[in-house]
Amino acid sequence: MTANEQKTVIDEKHSMPSILVEIMDVLKDLHPNASYNCKLNILLAKTAQLIGFKRVKLQEYEHSTCKISNHYAINFMSSGAGKDRIASDMDLYIFKNFIEYFKQKAKDYKQEQEVVIEQEAMENFSGDKQKTRRSDYIRNEKEKLRDLDIEINLATPEGFFSDAEVLKKAGFGSLFVKLSEFGVFIQKGRQEDYLFLNCLFDAYDGKISSKSTKYDKRKASIEDMPVNILLHSDPTAFKTDIQKYFTQLMQIGLARRAFVSFQVSEKNLIEFDPQKAKIIQEQAYGKAKSINERLFNLFMKIPSNAVYKLSNGAFENVFHPYKVKTTELYNQNEDDEMIGKEILSREFKSLKLACIYACLNHPEDPIINENDFIQAITTVEKLSIDLKKFLAYDPEGKDLNERLFHFLLARLDTPFKKTELVNASRQFHVRSAELRKNYDKFIKEVSKMALDNGYYLRKELINNNSGIEVTLTKQTEPKGFGIEDL
Repeated sequence: MTANEQKTVIDEKHSMPSILVEIMDVLKDLHPNASYNCKLNILLAKTAQLIGFKRVKLQEYEHSTCKISNHYAINFMSSGAGKDRIASDMDLYIFKNFIEYFKQKAKDYKQEQEVVIEQEAMENFSGDKQKTRRSDYIRNEKEKLRDLDIEINLATPEGFFSDAEVLKKAGFGSLFVKLSEFGVFIQKGRQEDYLFLNCLFDAYDGKISSKSTKYDKRKASIEDMPVNILLHSDPTAFKTDIQKYFTQLMQIGLARRAFVSFQVSEKNLIEFDPQKAKIIQEQAYGKAKSINERLFNLFMKIPSNAVYKLSNGAFENVFHPYKVKTTELYNQNEDDEMIGKEILSREFKSLKLACIYACLNHPEDPIINENDFIQAITTVEKLSIDLKKFLAYDPEGKDLNERLFHFLLARLDTPFKKTELVNASRQFHVRSAELRKNYDKFIKEVSKMALDNGYYLRKELINNNSGIEVTLTKQTEPKGFGIEDL
C-alpha cells in the first residue's frame, strides 16, 4: 500500500479492530452524551489492561530490544458527565469475564503461596515440639502475602513497587492505575503523590524502580512490567487552580506518554419515548453480553509473553511514512513546546497501539501487519485532536452568568437550592467561592437573561422563608415579571 493510499484510508473513516467498533456502538447507546474520544480513550486503557495480562511485547526491528505495549489515558470530562459510569459499565458488561478470570487466577496464586509456606514450615519446624513455632511461622508468613488487585486507586512509590513485585513473581497480569479525581489528587499537593506520578512516568516503558534507603538493601528494578493508567478529571481545575503544575507535568513528559481526551458540558440528548429508550438500553446490554464472551475468547487465544514483530510491509508502507509525516508536522509546530512533544509522541504511541490491535485482529499470528498499523495511526490521529482543544479551553472566556443560564436551561423545570447550585458550580465552570459570594448578583443577571430568551426564573421561599429555590421554566408570565429585586 502506498503512502497516498494509506492517507486515503485514514481520511475516510476511523477504522479499528471489529470487536472495538462493536463496543463503541454499544457505548454510544449506553452513554450518548459522552464524546466519542472520551469513551474511546477509556476503552483503550481497559483493552490494554486485558492485553497486558498476557505480558505481550512488540519488536520494531530484527535485532532491537522488545518493548511493552500499554496505554496511558487522561480523560477530561465535567463533573456529572458520566466518566465513572462509562468505566464501570465496561467492567460490568464488556470485561466481565476477564475480570472474573483475573480474580480467580489471583486467588489460585495466593493459595499456591500459602501451600508453599506450609511446606516450608513443615520442613523447618517438623517435630511435634515445634508445633507452636510452626503455627506462628505459617501465620506470620501468610500475613505478609500481598493480594493481587486488578486496579490501583492510590499508592505510594513503595506500594506501587511492591504490587509490581508480586505480579512479576506471579508471572501474569499488569498494573492498572485508575484515579477518578486526578485534579483533586494534584490539588492535595502531597509530596508522596507527586513521587507516585513520577513513578508512573518512568513506568511507561515498563521499568519500576525500588526506593533507595539508608538502612535497607535496595532491590533490583522490575523490568518489562506493563502499566496502564486511566486518570479522570474535571477540566476546570486544570485551567484555573492547578494550571501551573499541570503545565509542568506536560512539559516533563505527560504529553509524550498519555492520550488526552476532552469534553466540556453540553446540552444532553434525551429520548422522550420511554418504550424506545428501554429497547435501546436492553439491546445494548444484550450486545455487551455477547461482546464480553467473544472478547474473552480472543484474549484466551493470545499466547502469554508473545512478541509481535513489525512486518517489513508495515514498516516500509505505513510506519516509516507516518514517521516522516509527524516529523514534518513537528517542524511546523516547533514553537509550541507542548503540541510539538505530543506530535513527536505519536510515532511511539502508534507502535504500541498497533501491537494491541494485532492481538485483537489475529491473536495467534504474532505479526504487526499493515492493517494493524493503519488502524493504530487512524486512532492516534483521532485522539490527538483533543489535546489542542484542551489547551485552548478557557472556562473564564464565557460570561459567567451565561454559563449558569445554560446549565439551568439544560435542566428546565428542575428546582435548585443555593447549596445545590454552589455544589454543582464546577459543571458550569464557575468557582464555588465566587458563586457563593455573589449569588444574589448571579441570580439577578440570569433572571434578566431568561426573560430576554423567553424563559422565566421562578423564585420560591423554602424552609420557613429562610431559603430560596429557583427554577428555570418556559415563560408564561407577562414579560418583565421576574425576580429583579432578589
